Amino acid sequence: MCQVVGGRVAQDDSGDLTARERAVEEIRRQLAGGRWAPGAILQESDLAAQMGLSKTPVREALLTLSEHGLIRPVARVGYRIPEISLRDIAEVFSLRELIECQVAADAAGLRGAASALSEATAAGPAERERDFHQNLAALAAGRRTQGFLRGLLAESQRFAAHLEPDGERAARFLGEHNALLDAVLAGDLMLARALMTVHLTHMRESFMATLRQRLREQSELP
Repeated sequence: MCQVVGGRVAQDDSGDLTARERAVEEIRRQLAGGRWAPGAILQESDLAAQMGLSKTPVREALLTLSEHGLIRPVARVGYRIPEISLRDIAEVFSLRELIECQVAADAAGLRGAASALSEATAAGPAERERDFHQNLAALAAGRRTQGFLRGLLAESQRFAAHLEPDGERAARFLGEHNALLDAVLAGDLMLARALMTVHLTHMRESFMATLRQRLREQSELP
């Protein structure tokens, strides 16, 4: 059932971003964090008021996120938060595999720069999936690749927010980060690529298994 979103969206105070970019990043962050349930409706005027921006940059931000597939336009209503489907999960992780396996191999080939990755992940919240993968991409990928991957990571975060893996699976994902980082630091290109493939496959299968179980439970409701 659709719901019109209320509440407060935190403002991004970064002076380095345009109003449109601030709106894109803030809405993307809220989407990734699971603030809005699938089926919820985002309205331009509400978001503009909540973020302290005019309607124009918010309108442009919503159009940008719509083009990226993160939200869907509904004529004369606003933008709908899409439901999560098995196809969505498969598509996002197929694209991530295409990009990130090469990123992992490229990062492993940068022996001198890899130590910077180690320090960055040790100093920040390395446990968080998005941060680990964004740091890896920042090390070895170009600007366009990083931008495209950022959208895929936001979608993956949204999957996690609504299909949160249990503690055992989350611990396994963290262990896979550590093994992947070791391969990158050792300069083992083939191992880094293989471990990234395994890691993304495990995540995809985890999310899909959870969603399949929920769909089965829903089909059994009277």
